[in-house]
Amino acid sequence: MATTLITLTQQVLEGMGQYRLLDVTTGGSATVATSTHLRRWVGAADVLNDRWFVRFTNLNDTTPSTANRDRLITDSTTSTVTYERATSVNTSTTDPDQFLLLSFDPSFITAAINSAGQYLFHRGMYLPIRDETLFVDNLLSNSSFEDTISGSDHPSWTNVGSPTVSAETTHVMLGSQAARLRGSGSAAGQMHQGVDNTQLANIGGKTIHLQGWVKEYTASRARLRIDRGDGSTFSNHDYHSGVDQWERQLVEADVLDTAGAMTIRAYIEGGTASVTSDSRFDAVVMWIDPLYRYTIPSTMVRGPYRVQMQMDVDNPNGHYRSISRGLRPISGRALRLTGKGAMSTLSADTDSAEISGDQQKLLVTRAIFELYSTLGGAPSSQRDHYLREADRWYVQAERMLGEGMADGPKLATDEADGWHVENEGETRYLMLDHVRDSLTLSSSL
Repeated sequence: MATTLITLTQQVLEGMGQYRLLDVTTGGSATVATSTHLRRWVGAADVLNDRWFVRFTNLNDTTPSTANRDRLITDSTTSTVTYERATSVNTSTTDPDQFLLLSFDPSFITAAINSAGQYLFHRGMYLPIRDETLFVDNLLSNSSFEDTISGSDHPSWTNVGSPTVSAETTHVMLGSQAARLRGSGSAAGQMHQGVDNTQLANIGGKTIHLQGWVKEYTASRARLRIDRGDGSTFSNHDYHSGVDQWERQLVEADVLDTAGAMTIRAYIEGGTASVTSDSRFDAVVMWIDPLYRYTIPSTMVRGPYRVQMQMDVDNPNGHYRSISRGLRPISGRALRLTGKGAMSTLSADTDSAEISGDQQKLLVTRAIFELYSTLGGAPSSQRDHYLREADRWYVQAERMLGEGMADGPKLATDEADGWHVENEGETRYLMLDHVRDSLTLSSSL
């Protein structure tokens, strides 16, 4: 399960005895909130000026954006607070808006929660990660279209013409996303990704392999194709049958043995707008020669502890076996890496941490320590109180760690036999140890 930042914030403040959630009782303005409940906390005018803050949890019946959430109070009475105007959004308050009344900068809470998550990762509280975005010998990036679309393009892919491109999350072959593609007018939609000859050596005359999964419900609309290096010589797969199911396509062609610069491009070609046809593509990979080094995804902070390979070429979600001396990597096959990730960094109220139960209690306890430590670091009449509270919550967090409350599910591990990990600066690489001859590689084994 996951827990949102707004829930963690409430639990931190409740633990500190600082949770003051007030209702707006009368419509105000972009800089004024009126609440008859303020008199419980404010005995006279100007008490809160330039020292207290409001954090809106509900603004015009919606969760406010991060930029429109926190305000420094500049004037106060027993029933109103006046605060700094937002720089990006100016929204008038109204009943039933709600806000937290805080004696410190609300951003300190989020920083404390994130600091606690980072600390606890190094004390054993981790997110289990299973990654399936790498493929043996693959020359392409973002083959499974898992990266978030930037503008109108899938990252690493270039649109041809003006196709409609989106992330598909329902019809997916591997992972959590696929590419959804529709052309403009009667033209087929196309995306391509190139590998230029500065990245390859002695490839003239060698065989290019392009493989991927395609889904369509209209015949003669979707296929894979290869630009063999000169921008005009193509090798095409037959079009998808039009039966609304995933079909694996494999195109093989020789690299043109030409002089000068050349770029080999993998193309996906999909449905047309005129027939309201959307094509889906997933796990699109291209290879020529063996590759031995693979960048480990940055979400996997520790590991991998197990590296497995897809065994059935026609079932990416089927059986996987561990890479070992007895199992050589096969080109085009998906790799499954198992490792550890850290808790997500939270910013917006709706952002969530992948924790619950004992781990959530531990995170809140450590975050309260972090917050009191921050407050105790600045000159204040309450500095001694803050530091005493920091010591108290530190002891509680350490006791909870000693009781094993950071522990998550145990990860399956293998001896690194046939692979190892190398580090270069902050980048980590998976190295496949088997020496392989490109002539023996086949995706159909």
